[in-house]
Amino acid sequence: MMGVKLDNVEIINFHSYILNLSRPYGMKIENNKNKSFDEQFETIFIKTTQIYKNNNIYKGIIIDEAENFKEDYLLFLKNCLYRTKHFFMLSADKAKDIRGFMENFTGGWENLEYVEIAEFNKNYRSTKNLADFTNTFTANVTEYIEEKKFILPKDYYLRSTSLRYKGQNIEIKKCETMEDKFNQIINLIKKLTNKGLNYGDICIIYPFNKRRTKTKSVIYFQYLLKIALEEANIPFMISNDDFTNLTYKTGITISNIFSINNLEYKVVILCELEMLYTHSLNDEFSNADALAFLKNINIVYTAINRATEELHIFTLMDETDSKIVSLLKN
Repeated sequence: MMGVKLDNVEIINFHSYILNLSRPYGMKIENNKNKSFDEQFETIFIKTTQIYKNNNIYKGIIIDEAENFKEDYLLFLKNCLYRTKHFFMLSADKAKDIRGFMENFTGGWENLEYVEIAEFNKNYRSTKNLADFTNTFTANVTEYIEEKKFILPKDYYLRSTSLRYKGQNIEIKKCETMEDKFNQIINLIKKLTNKGLNYGDICIIYPFNKRRTKTKSVIYFQYLLKIALEEANIPFMISNDDFTNLTYKTGITISNIFSINNLEYKVVILCELEMLYTHSLNDEFSNADALAFLKNINIVYTAINRATEELHIFTLMDETDSKIVSLLKN
């Protein structure tokens, strides 16, 4: 990295990067009910790779959250490097695979060649209590999975040791109703800002913006949360692909897990665990069942690792309702 001019460094979300490249050619994501964002993006990505396949744009590329990159994405970016005197670095955490891009627990990045591979176990970001909480959660998950005779790779969950101060204990609160949950969240935000935190230091994370229930009705959680915050006069911003840790935030961030997985906040408020579709494994389960359960575990793991100082979890469920809640509490 020596000799690299910082004013030549660009920090950008991968989706935004591809969409910016494709925009001059009239390609963009449409509000299409027949095709999802991911389906449209894949089409744009394929066309964009053809246009820029011979463009050597960068001296170096550093990729974070490589677990959410397909191998094709990585190969395209690598092809954007100068032919000589370049560097290509990436970091990955298999337990944060929330898009299901890994096959048989192998990420696309593992098919590439590297000069050096290092494992990082020192945690410079999270407090000791947060790191210990995550380590205990993943140990509980591993034990539960092994009891079900489903074996995870040894490098799936990596323990970390925090080099920071002890910090506050993690709070997990059972709420009686949705209204009770919103009231407790709003009271917590007021308490946090009264003790000196900025709104921009706080993030509310939920698995999805909305979810269809078993009765086929739809809960528009993000919409309900917005109304509750507006009524409490709490400023907020909705995370999107352009958000980075350097983005100036004029309010608390509210986000589903897919728009927040590369960001960090001093305080994370995690809610709506009940939105997750698979909370346990039956005695008899298929490989698809196990992977669906693990994906939900990965969503929770990713969310709790967005916090650097405080983590508060609000849920309508308890240990008897959800094995995931039990794994968090024990």
